[in-house]
Amino acid sequence: MQAAKLAFAEILNNQTLNAQQIRFMDAIINYLNVKGIIEPSMLFEAPFTDINLTGVAGLFEDQIASKIISLIETINHNAEAA
Repeated sequence: MQAAKLAFAEILNNQTLNAQQIRFMDAIINYLNVKGIIEPSMLFEAPFTDINLTGVAGLFEDQIASKIISLIETINHNAEAA
């Protein structure tokens, strides 16, 4: 879980997030902690759409949403390589 938090530290520390955005980021980190990887397309499906109906795109500006997806792709690549 610490590794996932470190990966998203830039977003968590450099943005003022609202309660839904924090829940969303926590959900990503918890999912990664349990499963190890997450497909970026899942950010547009339940359980993430339980927080916002359109998932990551509904909660974050395009630039931040793209950054989150990019970080997830990097985490997935690192997990597969390990």
